Amino acid sequence: MAQCNYVIVGGGQAGCRAALALRDADRNGKIVLIGAESHPPYERPALSKGVLKGSALPQSVIIRQLDQLAEMAIETHLGQAVEQIDVASSEVVLDDSRRLKFDRLLLATGSRARSLSVPGVNLLNIHSLRTLDDCLALSESLQSCQKLVVVGAGFIGLEVAASARERFGCQVTVVEAGSGVLQRAAPDELRSAVQTLHKSNGVHFLFNDGVSRFEGDSKLEHVILASGRVLKADCVVIGIGVIPETRLAERAGLEVDDGIVVDEFGETSQPNIFAAGEVTRHKNLFLGAPTRRESWQVAQNQSTIAAHAMSGLRKAYNEIPWFWTDQFGHNFQLIGETGPTLQRVTRIYDGALKSTTFFLDKQAVAGAQSVNSGKDIRLVREAIRRGMNITPEQLADPTVNLKSHLVRDPVLW
Repeated sequence: MAQCNYVIVGGGQAGCRAALALRDADRNGKIVLIGAESHPPYERPALSKGVLKGSALPQSVIIRQLDQLAEMAIETHLGQAVEQIDVASSEVVLDDSRRLKFDRLLLATGSRARSLSVPGVNLLNIHSLRTLDDCLALSESLQSCQKLVVVGAGFIGLEVAASARERFGCQVTVVEAGSGVLQRAAPDELRSAVQTLHKSNGVHFLFNDGVSRFEGDSKLEHVILASGRVLKADCVVIGIGVIPETRLAERAGLEVDDGIVVDEFGETSQPNIFAAGEVTRHKNLFLGAPTRRESWQVAQNQSTIAAHAMSGLRKAYNEIPWFWTDQFGHNFQLIGETGPTLQRVTRIYDGALKSTTFFLDKQAVAGAQSVNSGKDIRLVREAIRRGMNITPEQLADPTVNLKSHLVRDPVLW
Protein backbone atom coordinates (compact mmCIF):
# COMPACT_ATOMS: atom_id res chain seq x y z
CA MET A 1 0.00 0.00 0.00
CA ALA A 2 1.35 3.41 -1.00
CA GLN A 3 2.02 5.86 1.84
CA CYS A 4 1.40 9.49 0.84
CA ASN A 5 1.99 12.70 2.71
CA TYR A 6 -0.83 14.39 0.81
CA VAL A 7 -3.69 12.94 -1.22
CA ILE A 8 -5.92 15.30 -3.21
CA VAL A 9 -9.28 14.07 -4.47
CA GLY A 10 -10.40 16.23 -7.39
CA GLY A 11 -8.33 17.02 -10.46
CA GLY A 12 -9.80 20.41 -11.32
CA GLN A 13 -8.62 23.95 -10.65
CA ALA A 14 -8.88 23.75 -6.85
CA GLY A 15 -7.14 20.39 -6.67
CA CYS A 16 -4.33 21.41 -9.00
CA ARG A 17 -3.74 24.76 -7.30
CA ALA A 18 -3.60 22.99 -3.97
CA ALA A 19 -1.06 20.51 -5.33
CA LEU A 20 1.13 23.33 -6.65
CA ALA A 21 0.92 25.19 -3.33
CA LEU A 22 1.80 22.02 -1.44
CA ARG A 23 4.85 21.46 -3.61
CA ASP A 24 6.01 25.04 -2.96
CA ALA A 25 5.53 24.57 0.79
CA ASP A 26 6.94 21.04 1.01
CA ARG A 27 9.68 20.25 -1.49
CA ASN A 28 9.97 16.57 -0.56
CA GLY A 29 6.48 15.42 0.44
CA LYS A 30 4.72 12.77 -1.64
CA ILE A 31 1.71 14.39 -3.34
CA VAL A 32 -0.94 12.37 -5.20
CA LEU A 33 -3.66 14.05 -7.27
CA ILE A 34 -6.70 11.95 -8.20
CA GLY A 35 -9.29 13.13 -10.73
CA ALA A 36 -12.34 11.48 -12.28
CA GLU A 37 -11.87 13.33 -15.59
CA SER A 38 -9.17 12.14 -17.98
CA HIS A 39 -8.09 15.67 -18.95
CA PRO A 40 -5.19 17.42 -17.21
CA PRO A 41 -6.38 19.95 -14.62
CA TYR A 42 -8.13 22.94 -16.20
CA GLU A 43 -10.09 26.07 -15.36
CA ARG A 44 -13.82 26.07 -16.09
CA PRO A 45 -14.89 29.74 -16.54
CA ALA A 46 -13.73 30.01 -20.16
CA LEU A 47 -15.76 26.96 -21.23
CA SER A 48 -19.00 28.97 -21.54
CA LYS A 49 -17.17 32.05 -22.80
CA GLY A 50 -14.02 31.95 -24.92
CA VAL A 51 -13.87 28.22 -25.68
CA LEU A 52 -17.53 27.90 -26.65
CA LYS A 53 -17.34 31.18 -28.57
CA GLY A 54 -14.24 30.02 -30.43
CA SER A 55 -11.98 32.84 -29.29
CA ALA A 56 -9.94 30.51 -27.06
CA LEU A 57 -8.60 27.05 -27.83
CA PRO A 58 -9.61 24.15 -25.54
CA GLN A 59 -5.99 23.60 -24.51
CA SER A 60 -5.77 27.20 -23.29
CA VAL A 61 -7.71 26.30 -20.13
CA ILE A 62 -5.19 23.66 -19.03
CA ILE A 63 -3.39 24.72 -15.83
CA ARG A 64 -0.53 22.22 -16.01
CA GLN A 65 0.11 19.38 -18.42
CA LEU A 66 0.77 15.95 -16.96
CA ASP A 67 4.47 16.03 -17.79
CA GLN A 68 4.78 19.36 -15.99
CA LEU A 69 3.15 17.91 -12.89
CA ALA A 70 5.41 14.88 -13.11
CA GLU A 71 8.47 17.15 -13.24
CA MET A 72 7.32 18.59 -9.90
CA ALA A 73 6.93 15.06 -8.51
CA ILE A 74 3.15 15.41 -8.32
CA GLU A 75 1.75 11.95 -9.02
CA THR A 76 -1.51 11.92 -10.97
CA HIS A 77 -4.26 9.33 -11.24
CA LEU A 78 -6.71 10.76 -13.77
CA GLY A 79 -9.81 9.05 -15.11
CA GLN A 80 -10.23 7.46 -11.69
CA ALA A 81 -12.69 8.03 -8.87
CA VAL A 82 -12.36 7.64 -5.13
CA GLU A 83 -15.11 5.38 -3.85
CA GLN A 84 -14.52 5.64 -0.11
CA ILE A 85 -12.58 7.42 2.61
CA ASP A 86 -11.59 5.11 5.43
CA VAL A 87 -11.24 7.67 8.21
CA ALA A 88 -10.13 5.16 10.85
CA SER A 89 -7.16 3.95 8.82
CA SER A 90 -6.49 7.26 6.97
CA GLU A 91 -6.92 5.64 3.56
CA VAL A 92 -8.81 6.35 0.35
CA VAL A 93 -10.17 3.50 -1.74
CA LEU A 94 -10.06 3.96 -5.53
CA ASP A 95 -12.61 2.58 -7.97
CA ASP A 96 -10.17 -0.22 -8.87
CA SER A 97 -10.01 -1.22 -5.15
CA ARG A 98 -6.49 0.15 -4.65
CA ARG A 99 -5.91 1.90 -1.35
CA LEU A 100 -3.72 4.93 -0.68
CA LYS A 101 -2.74 5.83 2.87
CA PHE A 102 -2.51 9.54 3.63
CA ASP A 103 -1.14 11.80 6.32
CA ARG A 104 -3.43 14.58 5.15
CA LEU A 105 -6.30 14.49 2.67
CA LEU A 106 -7.85 17.29 0.60
CA LEU A 107 -11.30 17.03 -0.98
CA ALA A 108 -11.64 19.28 -4.03
CA THR A 109 -14.58 17.48 -5.57
CA GLY A 110 -16.33 20.57 -6.98
CA SER A 111 -19.92 20.39 -8.15
CA ARG A 112 -22.08 18.55 -10.63
CA ALA A 113 -24.59 20.13 -12.97
CA ARG A 114 -28.19 20.12 -11.76
CA SER A 115 -30.48 18.27 -14.17
CA LEU A 116 -34.18 18.24 -14.94
CA SER A 117 -36.35 15.27 -13.96
CA VAL A 118 -38.76 15.47 -16.89
CA PRO A 119 -39.68 13.05 -19.69
CA GLY A 120 -37.36 13.11 -22.69
CA VAL A 121 -34.36 14.60 -20.87
CA ASN A 122 -32.07 11.91 -22.35
CA LEU A 123 -32.82 12.75 -25.98
CA LEU A 124 -29.89 13.63 -28.22
CA ASN A 125 -28.83 17.30 -28.35
CA ILE A 126 -29.83 18.04 -24.76
CA HIS A 127 -26.76 19.31 -22.96
CA SER A 128 -25.42 20.68 -19.73
CA LEU A 129 -22.15 22.59 -19.54
CA ARG A 130 -19.85 21.64 -16.69
CA THR A 131 -16.82 19.87 -18.14
CA LEU A 132 -14.48 20.31 -21.07
CA ASP A 133 -16.10 17.29 -22.74
CA ASP A 134 -19.51 18.95 -22.24
CA CYS A 135 -18.19 22.06 -23.97
CA LEU A 136 -16.79 20.14 -26.95
CA ALA A 137 -20.02 18.15 -27.37
CA LEU A 138 -22.13 21.31 -27.17
CA SER A 139 -19.92 23.11 -29.71
CA GLU A 140 -20.41 20.25 -32.15
CA SER A 141 -24.21 20.33 -31.72
CA LEU A 142 -24.39 24.10 -32.12
CA GLN A 143 -22.66 23.98 -35.50
CA SER A 144 -25.89 22.69 -37.05
CA CYS A 145 -28.30 24.33 -34.61
CA GLN A 146 -30.76 26.94 -35.81
CA LYS A 147 -33.06 27.06 -32.78
CA LEU A 148 -31.49 26.83 -29.32
CA VAL A 149 -33.45 26.73 -26.09
CA VAL A 150 -31.55 27.59 -22.91
CA VAL A 151 -33.24 26.51 -19.67
CA GLY A 152 -32.20 28.86 -16.89
CA ALA A 153 -31.26 32.55 -16.92
CA GLY A 154 -28.33 32.34 -14.53
CA PHE A 155 -24.77 33.19 -15.46
CA ILE A 156 -24.03 29.90 -17.26
CA GLY A 157 -27.26 29.98 -19.25
CA LEU A 158 -26.74 33.58 -20.31
CA GLU A 159 -23.09 33.05 -21.23
CA VAL A 160 -24.10 30.09 -23.39
CA ALA A 161 -26.87 32.16 -24.99
CA ALA A 162 -24.41 34.94 -25.83
CA SER A 163 -21.75 32.58 -27.19
CA ALA A 164 -24.29 30.70 -29.31
CA ARG A 165 -25.61 33.93 -30.83
CA GLU A 166 -22.16 35.35 -31.50
CA ARG A 167 -20.40 32.31 -32.92
CA PHE A 168 -23.15 30.17 -34.42
CA GLY A 169 -25.93 32.67 -35.10
CA CYS A 170 -28.53 30.51 -33.38
CA GLN A 171 -32.01 31.77 -32.65
CA VAL A 172 -31.95 31.67 -28.85
CA THR A 173 -34.87 31.42 -26.44
CA VAL A 174 -34.14 31.46 -22.72
CA VAL A 175 -36.76 29.83 -20.48
CA GLU A 176 -36.65 30.94 -16.85
CA ALA A 177 -38.91 29.93 -13.97
CA GLY A 178 -38.40 33.29 -12.26
CA SER A 179 -39.49 36.75 -13.32
CA GLY A 180 -36.10 37.90 -14.68
CA VAL A 181 -32.45 37.07 -15.23
CA LEU A 182 -29.80 36.48 -12.56
CA GLN A 183 -32.26 36.39 -9.71
CA ARG A 184 -30.15 34.37 -7.31
CA ALA A 185 -27.19 36.65 -6.54
CA ALA A 186 -27.07 39.87 -8.56
CA PRO A 187 -28.13 43.46 -7.84
CA ASP A 188 -30.95 45.04 -9.83
CA GLU A 189 -28.57 47.21 -11.86
CA LEU A 190 -26.65 44.20 -13.17
CA ARG A 191 -29.80 42.21 -13.96
CA SER A 192 -31.25 45.11 -15.91
CA ALA A 193 -28.04 45.77 -17.86
CA VAL A 194 -27.54 42.13 -18.80
CA GLN A 195 -31.16 41.55 -19.79
CA THR A 196 -31.20 44.67 -21.95
CA LEU A 197 -27.94 43.62 -23.62
CA HIS A 198 -29.32 40.19 -24.49
CA LYS A 199 -32.56 41.56 -25.87
CA SER A 200 -30.65 44.04 -28.04
CA ASN A 201 -28.72 41.07 -29.47
CA GLY A 202 -31.83 39.13 -30.38
CA VAL A 203 -32.19 36.77 -27.43
CA HIS A 204 -35.82 36.02 -26.59
CA PHE A 205 -36.92 35.45 -22.98
CA LEU A 206 -39.83 33.49 -21.58
CA PHE A 207 -40.13 34.17 -17.84
CA ASN A 208 -42.34 32.55 -15.19
CA ASP A 209 -42.35 29.29 -17.10
CA GLY A 210 -40.58 25.94 -16.99
CA VAL A 211 -40.07 22.74 -18.93
CA SER A 212 -42.74 20.06 -18.74
CA ARG A 213 -41.09 17.59 -21.14
CA PHE A 214 -38.88 17.19 -24.19
CA GLU A 215 -40.15 15.47 -27.31
CA GLY A 216 -38.48 13.88 -30.32
CA ASP A 217 -37.72 10.60 -32.06
CA SER A 218 -34.40 9.79 -30.33
CA LYS A 219 -33.29 13.34 -31.14
CA LEU A 220 -34.76 16.51 -29.63
CA GLU A 221 -37.47 18.22 -31.69
CA HIS A 222 -39.70 20.15 -29.28
CA VAL A 223 -39.65 21.61 -25.79
CA ILE A 224 -43.03 21.53 -24.06
CA LEU A 225 -43.36 24.19 -21.36
CA ALA A 226 -45.43 24.07 -18.20
CA SER A 227 -47.68 26.76 -19.69
CA GLY A 228 -48.44 24.44 -22.60
CA ARG A 229 -46.38 26.45 -25.04
CA VAL A 230 -44.45 24.39 -27.60
CA LEU A 231 -40.97 25.47 -28.74
CA LYS A 232 -39.31 23.93 -31.76
CA ALA A 233 -35.67 23.27 -30.88
CA ASP A 234 -32.60 21.70 -32.46
CA CYS A 235 -30.63 21.89 -29.24
CA VAL A 236 -31.20 22.54 -25.53
CA VAL A 237 -28.78 23.61 -22.83
CA ILE A 238 -29.86 23.07 -19.23
CA GLY A 239 -28.25 25.71 -17.03
CA ILE A 240 -30.15 25.61 -13.74
CA GLY A 241 -27.23 25.60 -11.34
CA VAL A 242 -24.99 23.04 -9.72
CA ILE A 243 -25.01 20.72 -6.72
CA PRO A 244 -21.89 20.55 -4.52
CA GLU A 245 -20.31 17.11 -4.84
CA THR A 246 -20.44 16.11 -1.17
CA ARG A 247 -21.42 12.43 -1.46
CA LEU A 248 -17.93 11.12 -0.69
CA ALA A 249 -17.64 13.43 2.32
CA GLU A 250 -21.08 12.40 3.59
CA ARG A 251 -20.20 8.70 3.41
CA ALA A 252 -17.09 9.47 5.46
CA GLY A 253 -19.16 11.17 8.15
CA LEU A 254 -17.82 14.70 7.58
CA GLU A 255 -20.05 17.65 8.45
CA VAL A 256 -21.98 18.77 5.38
CA ASP A 257 -24.35 21.72 5.10
CA ASP A 258 -24.85 22.89 1.51
CA GLY A 259 -21.20 21.97 0.98
CA ILE A 260 -18.43 20.43 3.03
CA VAL A 261 -18.16 22.54 6.18
CA VAL A 262 -14.62 23.86 6.77
CA ASP A 263 -13.06 26.50 8.98
CA GLU A 264 -11.11 29.54 7.79
CA PHE A 265 -8.09 27.28 7.19
CA GLY A 266 -9.96 24.74 5.07
CA GLU A 267 -10.07 21.97 7.70
CA THR A 268 -13.17 19.81 7.92
CA SER A 269 -14.84 18.37 11.01
CA GLN A 270 -12.34 15.49 10.83
CA PRO A 271 -8.69 16.21 11.77
CA ASN A 272 -6.20 15.92 8.86
CA ILE A 273 -8.99 16.06 6.27
CA PHE A 274 -9.36 19.34 4.41
CA ALA A 275 -11.58 20.60 1.60
CA ALA A 276 -11.20 23.35 -0.99
CA GLY A 277 -13.03 25.11 -3.78
CA GLU A 278 -16.69 25.51 -4.53
CA VAL A 279 -17.62 22.28 -2.74
CA THR A 280 -16.86 23.99 0.58
CA ARG A 281 -18.99 25.97 2.93
CA HIS A 282 -16.12 27.96 4.35
CA LYS A 283 -15.61 30.71 6.90
CA ASN A 284 -14.72 34.04 5.35
CA LEU A 285 -13.43 36.81 7.62
CA PHE A 286 -14.64 39.56 5.29
CA LEU A 287 -18.20 38.26 5.23
CA GLY A 288 -18.13 37.29 8.89
CA ALA A 289 -20.17 34.17 8.18
CA PRO A 290 -19.88 30.79 6.44
CA THR A 291 -20.50 30.87 2.69
CA ARG A 292 -20.35 28.64 -0.38
CA ARG A 293 -19.23 30.42 -3.54
CA GLU A 294 -19.16 29.07 -7.09
CA SER A 295 -16.32 31.16 -8.47
CA TRP A 296 -12.85 31.08 -9.98
CA GLN A 297 -11.61 33.05 -6.98
CA VAL A 298 -12.53 30.37 -4.45
CA ALA A 299 -11.05 27.57 -6.53
CA GLN A 300 -7.86 29.57 -7.04
CA ASN A 301 -7.27 31.07 -3.60
CA GLN A 302 -9.16 29.15 -0.92
CA SER A 303 -7.47 25.98 -2.16
CA THR A 304 -4.07 27.58 -1.57
CA ILE A 305 -5.07 28.48 1.99
CA ALA A 306 -6.13 24.87 2.63
CA ALA A 307 -2.91 23.53 1.12
CA HIS A 308 -0.80 25.81 3.29
CA ALA A 309 -2.68 24.64 6.39
CA MET A 310 -2.05 21.02 5.39
CA SER A 311 1.68 21.76 5.32
CA GLY A 312 1.58 23.59 8.66
CA LEU A 313 1.39 27.18 7.41
CA ARG A 314 -1.91 28.40 8.86
CA LYS A 315 -3.30 31.59 7.36
CA ALA A 316 -7.02 32.39 7.39
CA TYR A 317 -9.03 32.83 4.20
CA ASN A 318 -10.39 36.39 4.05
CA GLU A 319 -10.81 37.17 0.35
CA ILE A 320 -13.34 39.81 -0.62
CA PRO A 321 -15.89 37.96 -2.82
CA TRP A 322 -15.42 38.77 -6.51
CA PHE A 323 -17.07 37.49 -9.67
CA TRP A 324 -17.05 38.36 -13.36
CA THR A 325 -18.86 37.40 -16.56
CA ASP A 326 -18.31 38.23 -20.24
CA GLN A 327 -21.33 38.43 -22.54
CA PHE A 328 -21.65 39.89 -26.06
CA GLY A 329 -18.25 41.54 -25.78
CA HIS A 330 -19.06 43.27 -22.50
CA ASN A 331 -17.45 42.61 -19.13
CA PHE A 332 -19.47 42.68 -15.90
CA GLN A 333 -17.89 42.37 -12.45
CA LEU A 334 -19.15 42.20 -8.88
CA ILE A 335 -17.11 42.65 -5.72
CA GLY A 336 -17.89 42.86 -2.01
CA GLU A 337 -21.33 43.56 -0.60
CA THR A 338 -24.03 44.58 -3.09
CA GLY A 339 -27.17 44.07 -1.03
CA PRO A 340 -30.48 45.88 -1.62
CA THR A 341 -30.30 47.96 1.57
CA LEU A 342 -26.99 49.65 0.68
CA GLN A 343 -26.78 53.14 -0.79
CA ARG A 344 -25.99 53.16 -4.52
CA VAL A 345 -23.90 55.68 -6.42
CA THR A 346 -23.32 55.23 -10.16
CA ARG A 347 -20.40 56.65 -12.11
CA ILE A 348 -21.05 56.73 -15.88
CA TYR A 349 -18.06 57.03 -18.20
CA ASP A 350 -19.20 56.65 -21.81
CA GLY A 351 -22.90 56.12 -21.53
CA ALA A 352 -24.41 53.03 -19.90
CA LEU A 353 -21.88 50.73 -21.61
CA LYS A 354 -19.10 51.84 -19.26
CA SER A 355 -20.07 52.49 -15.69
CA THR A 356 -19.49 51.54 -12.06
CA THR A 357 -22.14 51.36 -9.35
CA PHE A 358 -20.70 51.72 -5.86
CA PHE A 359 -22.49 50.26 -2.85
CA LEU A 360 -22.05 52.25 0.35
CA ASP A 361 -22.57 51.19 3.95
CA LYS A 362 -22.66 54.26 6.21
CA GLN A 363 -20.73 56.24 3.59
CA ALA A 364 -18.00 53.58 3.35
CA VAL A 365 -17.47 51.70 0.08
CA ALA A 366 -18.63 48.13 0.70
CA GLY A 367 -18.82 46.79 -2.85
CA ALA A 368 -19.29 47.60 -6.52
CA GLN A 369 -20.67 46.46 -9.82
CA SER A 370 -18.83 47.41 -13.00
CA VAL A 371 -19.78 47.40 -16.66
CA ASN A 372 -16.65 47.48 -18.83
CA SER A 373 -14.79 49.33 -16.09
CA GLY A 374 -12.74 46.60 -14.47
CA LYS A 375 -10.02 49.00 -13.31
CA ASP A 376 -12.48 50.39 -10.78
CA ILE A 377 -12.92 46.94 -9.26
CA ARG A 378 -9.24 46.78 -8.31
CA LEU A 379 -9.54 50.14 -6.60
CA VAL A 380 -12.73 49.11 -4.81
CA ARG A 381 -10.92 46.06 -3.44
CA GLU A 382 -8.34 48.41 -1.92
CA ALA A 383 -11.05 50.80 -0.72
CA ILE A 384 -12.83 48.00 1.15
CA ARG A 385 -9.64 46.91 2.86
CA ARG A 386 -8.07 50.33 3.48
CA GLY A 387 -10.96 52.79 3.41
CA MET A 388 -11.62 55.68 1.05
CA ASN A 389 -12.17 59.33 1.97
CA ILE A 390 -14.63 60.33 -0.71
CA THR A 391 -18.12 61.78 -1.00
CA PRO A 392 -20.98 60.26 -3.01
CA GLU A 393 -20.73 63.25 -5.35
CA GLN A 394 -17.07 62.54 -6.00
CA LEU A 395 -17.78 58.85 -6.56
CA ALA A 396 -20.33 59.77 -9.21
CA ASP A 397 -17.93 62.13 -11.02
CA PRO A 398 -15.86 60.24 -13.65
CA THR A 399 -13.22 63.00 -13.64
CA VAL A 400 -12.34 62.36 -9.97
CA ASN A 401 -9.28 60.15 -9.46
CA LEU A 402 -10.40 57.35 -7.14
CA LYS A 403 -6.88 56.24 -6.27
CA SER A 404 -6.04 59.59 -4.73
CA HIS A 405 -8.85 59.13 -2.18
CA LEU A 406 -7.66 55.78 -0.80
CA VAL A 407 -6.70 55.79 2.88
CA ARG A 408 -2.99 55.13 3.25
CA ASP A 409 -3.14 52.81 6.28
CA PRO A 410 -5.14 49.58 5.83
CA VAL A 411 -8.23 48.80 7.84
CA LEU A 412 -7.88 45.58 9.86
CA TRP A 413 -10.81 43.17 10.00
